[in-house]
Amino acid sequence: MSSSGPRRPTAVLSDIDGCLYDFTQPPDLGAYAWLRSARARAGSPSFSLVTGRSVEFVKVFAVILGLRESPHLCELGSLVVEGVGSRVLVHPRIEEYGVTRLRRDRVNLLEAIAERIGPVEIEPSRDFTLSLIAVGGHPACDSRDQVEGVVREAHPEARVFTVGEVLDIALVPVSKADGLDFLRATYPGFDPSSILAIGDSENDLDLFAAAGWRGAPANATDAVKAAADYVSPHPGLAGVQDILRTMMGWE
Repeated sequence: MSSSGPRRPTAVLSDIDGCLYDFTQPPDLGAYAWLRSARARAGSPSFSLVTGRSVEFVKVFAVILGLRESPHLCELGSLVVEGVGSRVLVHPRIEEYGVTRLRRDRVNLLEAIAERIGPVEIEPSRDFTLSLIAVGGHPACDSRDQVEGVVREAHPEARVFTVGEVLDIALVPVSKADGLDFLRATYPGFDPSSILAIGDSENDLDLFAAAGWRGAPANATDAVKAAADYVSPHPGLAGVQDILRTMMGWE
């Protein structure tokens, strides 16, 4: 574990997919109840969510986990949503690029991918990033090289991440770590060096580099495990519980 800073982290920033949620399995409501009660017993330290998912998806998890007041990062750090409220903050890079321009470019990019590789299936409800679920009838990850080639032609600075079988694309180069900096700039006293970041996929590596502490469930990629201070022997939500017990002292 980190040798600098406090003996334990004082706040948590956790990925959702692959950590708190597995869309192939029924939700573990008992584990979510444990997380709420364990956090309360620990004095309700700051606990925020960070994901490539949409604002609406994050709000659902904020309710489930009792995180109604925390700021959460959505769409790879492009957006901050405050709890389950209506206040949503857009990353300055998105505003500088131009919302209308970005939406037009997203449509044009999807058309270019479909023309060269095949029909595209995307996750709905995102405003500023793209999540490709399938391309040409196959899992999007199988077409990463081709997709990345199309993306780079039109948007050389864009970032492409593999998340399981999905490809996440940020045409405006914003990452979860950029979102963490956005939180620090927006909320006085927010200190990344005191945060335990929990993640499992390629798009969590920048976040790990920026956070003071890092934990990974057993299903994390090898690169994420190598960057973690602690790797749980348990996958997914059970791994997150183990990480919180081990690194935060939650019971």
